[in-house]
Amino acid sequence: MLPILEITRLFQSIVDPLQMVLHGVPISQAVRYPPTDHSDMLLLHEWMRNGARYTLSVIQRYVDFGTVERLLDVGGGDGTMALELWRSFSNIKITVFNMPGPATMVQEQAARLGAWDRVSALPGDFRTDALPGGNDMVMYSRVLADWPPELCRELLKKAHTALLPEGKLIIAEPLADQNPDLAMAWEYSYLPYDDFGLHCYKTLPFYIQLLVETGFKIVSVHPRDETTIHCVIVAQKI
Repeated sequence: MLPILEITRLFQSIVDPLQMVLHGVPISQAVRYPPTDHSDMLLLHEWMRNGARYTLSVIQRYVDFGTVERLLDVGGGDGTMALELWRSFSNIKITVFNMPGPATMVQEQAARLGAWDRVSALPGDFRTDALPGGNDMVMYSRVLADWPPELCRELLKKAHTALLPEGKLIIAEPLADQNPDLAMAWEYSYLPYDDFGLHCYKTLPFYIQLLVETGFKIVSVHPRDETTIHCVIVAQKI
């Protein structure tokens, strides 16, 4: 356990900048998306990589990738999850859709591992660009939680268009109603440092309603348990 003095310093390091931001002081050295500096991009994806395999292990409890032929991993980082699936399933072809910097990282890793025939990257900005079509599965893993509701709606519409008939959409996210303490702690501790805004974590009813409104039926919902912060939602295009 941390000494009480160290805990106090840690708490103060969060509270002081938060107070200033709430009083209108501009964020200094903000974490931007997309990163504008190459070193920031590498740091971001190192941080994402550390949790990617853990998140994938949760998804694999409920999703059978052995029946998937074409998977679109939207915002799939540097390809860590895609390459794990490539190693485990010889049937699957995966496209990682991400910004140009990480897309290059995916291509380099796929070439180094000899995975280039089944793992590819397509550079683009999912906030503004259409997603590539012809997929029997689209995956949003740790993506939707960072964005406001109106953009989430657009991303679900894009996923619907990118899927083949009866294709499936996988959503794996921490939810506000299943992680209330975590949602508050993460959101307000990051407020002085990034530019994503407030109320990013959504509730399960929000996602269910949005999926139905954008042309999906709910196949299954797997709430978080004591081993994970993630809820996994499986939906099908109708």
